[in-house]
Amino acid sequence: MVMEILIRGTVLSLILAMSCRIFYDTIADGREWRHSLTGGTVLPAFLLAFFFIAFTEIPPYLFQPVRMIAAVFIVAQIYYRIRPLQNLLLSTLFCALIWIIQMFASLLIYILYGRGGNRLWGMDEILCYGILLCLMLLFQKVYKGRDGIRAMAGESWGSFIYFPVFSIIVSVALSMLTLDGGREDGNIMLIVTAGFWLINLVAFDMMENILAGRAKAEKMRLSAERNRNQMEIYRSLQQGDECRKRQIHDYKNQLNCIRGLVDDNRTKEALRYIGQLTGSLNESIHQINTGHPVVNVLLNQKYQSAREQQISMTMTMNNLSELSLSEEDIVTLLANLLDNAIEACLKLHGDRRIQLKMVLEEEELFLSIRNPVEWEVKISGKTAAAAKEKSGEHGLGLGNVDAVIRKNRGRSTLQCQEGWFCFTAVILQPQR
Repeated sequence: MVMEILIRGTVLSLILAMSCRIFYDTIADGREWRHSLTGGTVLPAFLLAFFFIAFTEIPPYLFQPVRMIAAVFIVAQIYYRIRPLQNLLLSTLFCALIWIIQMFASLLIYILYGRGGNRLWGMDEILCYGILLCLMLLFQKVYKGRDGIRAMAGESWGSFIYFPVFSIIVSVALSMLTLDGGREDGNIMLIVTAGFWLINLVAFDMMENILAGRAKAEKMRLSAERNRNQMEIYRSLQQGDECRKRQIHDYKNQLNCIRGLVDDNRTKEALRYIGQLTGSLNESIHQINTGHPVVNVLLNQKYQSAREQQISMTMTMNNLSELSLSEEDIVTLLANLLDNAIEACLKLHGDRRIQLKMVLEEEELFLSIRNPVEWEVKISGKTAAAAKEKSGEHGLGLGNVDAVIRKNRGRSTLQCQEGWFCFTAVILQPQR
């Protein structure tokens, strides 16, 4: 008897763990681990949590759902990239789904067997968890990878907070009802339960479509921003090429001038003139070389732009030849961040300088940009606005930057302290 209970509890816990993992895998991204084997322990972790619930003393009625929600929440927070509040809502929604399906299974057995269904004690759990696993597999097949589902783990989830809250309240209310009548009451409750979850499925699909539309609009905005940045780079390269052509065209006259000075024995003037020519040539030659062609073009372009506006730039770089970010993402990151820094420095009367650090180490890209600001910058989430300005132009493009960082599973921070604005990001690099 004990062995039978142990096997039954283990099997049910395994089904629950599989369902829970499928649910979170469909909605949220898993965390990156230095050892790939660590990420594979998510199923055993969920299994251990449900195994603990199955074989420990049952708490009072009100604490039973709290215990399950806490177990799901803790494991999901460890293994998935998701905010605590969103995780709490999702874990509660998952548990509410279990409760309502279990109630559906109990009602079905009650309708089929009446009060004599007590002899089938425990069959409702088996039926419930079987239905749950089938629903999660269907959920994953239909919604896996869709933009609207991924948006649920992002910023857009907050506007739909009413959906899980309403579902939780109704689910708990339905689970507390008792059947004092005959099978007619059971039929009514079954219809009410099925109707409620049918409405929820329709609402969920509508919510996913709305979030997918928002995600599509965000992609279009990012695409337009990238195109703008790429056109700026193209114009910069074109201007540089035209400048070099003009310099080459002038070489003949310059060489004739030097020859004339030498023929007249005006050696010092000739040397001084050669020095001036050398200096102008050095300014036109790209000096920054990180090993990555796109980074080189961007940094040289922004460096020259800052220099022309009397803004000094100090850079700490290493070899970025192994940088795995796409060219579009690199352009979005550096162009927006450096443009913001240059715009902020132009508002200063002095101390115009930008500090850039871009280092690739141990499969992580560390990116930091600091610049002084005229006024305190108000930081809200991943955006920033100057306190003395209505438009908040200092933060233009930071939304695009944050989208690129989240896309590449990175993290970033914004700070404004002692007159300095600082952006810092760490982006994981996939193994080659």
